[in-house]
Amino acid sequence: MTQDVYQPNLEKRHHELKSVQDAAPVTLKSPFRIEALFACQFIALLTNCLIERELRRTMTHHNIPELALYHEQRACTAPTAARIFDAFTDVQRHHLTRDGHRIQTFEPQLTPLQHQLLDLLGVPASAYTTDPDR
Repeated sequence: MTQDVYQPNLEKRHHELKSVQDAAPVTLKSPFRIEALFACQFIALLTNCLIERELRRTMTHHNIPELALYHEQRACTAPTAARIFDAFTDVQRHHLTRDGHRIQTFEPQLTPLQHQLLDLLGVPASAYTTDPDR
């Protein structure tokens, strides 16, 4: 007996695999390399699913119906991992060096939305704002 798969979820994950993760045909001669590549793709897909689930669960728990994740701060009621990652694409840390020695570090300035996302996901802001090399 086969188990029924909820078709919209299956199609969503297939779309994510082909577009967001950009999975494409590759030529690998070893079955072990093929298995390793697909294992990496699976882990990335699973990680995206878990991030989405955790954010949506905490949004429900905190009675947050939507987040401003779309362009022009438009509301998003069901955030995807791609939208969450897009919110952090401009986060940068810069090091000012002279003769190979660090003089100053410019820490990233997180937006209120980025702080809110980190709080909802249970990630401390220090993961983005504290220099790990210090």
